Amino acid sequence: METPPCLVHSIEPFLYVPKPISGFVDEFAGPVLGLKNISSDPSFGILVSPDSSVRFFLCEAPETHDPTKDAPEIRMRTTDVDALLRRVKERAPDYVRPGTAENGVEEMYGARQFGTLHKPSGICFIFYQPLDA
Repeated sequence: METPPCLVHSIEPFLYVPKPISGFVDEFAGPVLGLKNISSDPSFGILVSPDSSVRFFLCEAPETHDPTKDAPEIRMRTTDVDALLRRVKERAPDYVRPGTAENGVEEMYGARQFGTLHKPSGICFIFYQPLDA
């Protein structure tokens, strides 16, 4: 199979952390790593470096979160989320996360996105395109 043009432009981890996230942000991410939290939601952090080359998400783990069972999530930015979803559905339909096939791309957190799940490893990939892009 021929390798298609790359539609992924950055990788951004999405991590569940114990409550509250403010401890990590205020005690480590900011003063030690120099990252800024650009989220106004106290239960959700979007940490970025001054030049935006580093970006990752933190979310307070819900009560139902089980780190031994819940999939790690990696967010990947794309410039064409619709084309990427079509490609995944055509070439690897078993990887499309349940619910995505019926709903297609969803809008949340200021982006249009969809998810895939690599069942053998349990890793969930979220592909997104910012609404302002």
